[in-house]
Amino acid sequence: MATALTEDLESMKEEAYKICQDFLGDIWTELPISEFRFSIVKGGLNNAKYRCCLPENAIVKNQKTPRQVLLRIYGPLQEDLDDIIREVATFLLLAERKLGPKLYGVFPNGRLEEFIPSRTLSSKDYKVMYPAIAREMAKFHSLDVPVRKIPDLWTVFMKKWLDEVKVDGTLKKNSTIDFLVLYTEETQWLTEIMKKSNSPVVYCHNDLLGGNILFREDSPSEEDPRLTFIDIEFGAYNYRYYSSELILISWSKKESSLQHQ
Repeated sequence: MATALTEDLESMKEEAYKICQDFLGDIWTELPISEFRFSIVKGGLNNAKYRCCLPENAIVKNQKTPRQVLLRIYGPLQEDLDDIIREVATFLLLAERKLGPKLYGVFPNGRLEEFIPSRTLSSKDYKVMYPAIAREMAKFHSLDVPVRKIPDLWTVFMKKWLDEVKVDGTLKKNSTIDFLVLYTEETQWLTEIMKKSNSPVVYCHNDLLGGNILFREDSPSEEDPRLTFIDIEFGAYNYRYYSSELILISWSKKESSLQHQ
């Protein structure tokens, strides 16, 4: 008997099959669903990701037609239309500059992307690959992206978290110290410090955890890696220091906390 999970997966497979036919054309339109290869891609905290493949014996007519793609279905953090438009525009720019996966299709609740054979970074990788990470980050920082140039993303998140604490009230119940007041004051202090820091405001990924950096299988070696940054839903203009510090924090974390489970 099929479980609810397998039924949902079969339904998703049928939807993915139709999306691939609509956007990829070529042999994909002739492929029976019984030969359509479909699997879940683990990782990511917000989006659902699936790998869609042609069978090995399928022959494409156009060499530009991909044999496998990544299907991304947006999660609850991407329900705002403005955010989706901003992300798609940025994704296209990164793809054109060869700084991100190719884009094959866009639809209301997701998109089709290039599937990159790879693995995500571990804490050990940072020790070897940090020069390559820094070079890739510098390319991001040099971009002129058609989005808001105000570096307020991190303050928006901090305000959101503080508002959630006010509603939850857990800190107030379990402590004699009013942490909410302390956090609010520290947020205000940090905001002023950042304004006075003279840090350049550049386009940043803003979520460069190990799970969002791909070490590509076609890399010459770990000492000479080909890296691709993915999952740019938080990409926005920010203080340049923010990117550097986030990398250092990720480097210092334990292996289990680096990867998206």
